[in-house]
Amino acid sequence: MSRMRYCGGIPEEGPTMMRICLVFLQIGALSFGGGMAVLSMIAELAVSKYGWIDAKALSDLVALSEMTPGPIAVNAATFVGMKADGTVGAIAATLCCVAPGMLIAMAMEGLYQKGHGIPAVQKIMSWLRPAVIAVIAYGGLTIFKAAVLPVGTIDILSLSIFIVSVLLFSKTKLKLLPVLLFVGVVGAILRLLF
Repeated sequence: MSRMRYCGGIPEEGPTMMRICLVFLQIGALSFGGGMAVLSMIAELAVSKYGWIDAKALSDLVALSEMTPGPIAVNAATFVGMKADGTVGAIAATLCCVAPGMLIAMAMEGLYQKGHGIPAVQKIMSWLRPAVIAVIAYGGLTIFKAAVLPVGTIDILSLSIFIVSVLLFSKTKLKLLPVLLFVGVVGAILRLLF
């Protein structure tokens, strides 16, 4: 029987399904800050460590996850699970990503209802907010680099789409879906032309 090497409690060798479950249980339990925070963990584990998807697929995953109904973390887990081990991998990744957060949220809601008026609890919440923002920013930076700076070069079209999207979000009252559809169509047309 071969010995398994462990890194962060996840075996580096062995059945893919076990790794998928352990990776997404870890992501579901430790990814505070919402969907974008999950993406930075997926980038680290699914792209860098296990190679289930590459940086380009991660960038595509973000676009697809934003355009499909449901939380980005669940959509991303499903996508990575599918790439790693087919339909069963997608189901396992999705369930393992959702279960810890659901259990933690149920427990925290009960505690919060009992202690939200306590100054110490309010102080802890005020300390957590900047850390959560940092995790989200790190996830966004990771995805930005994969989309705009592939292989150490600048993708001018992707950078232009990024700038136009930021301007549309900040200067108009457009919602996410119309902006994504607009830049997606314009980007596809420009890619075909150039």
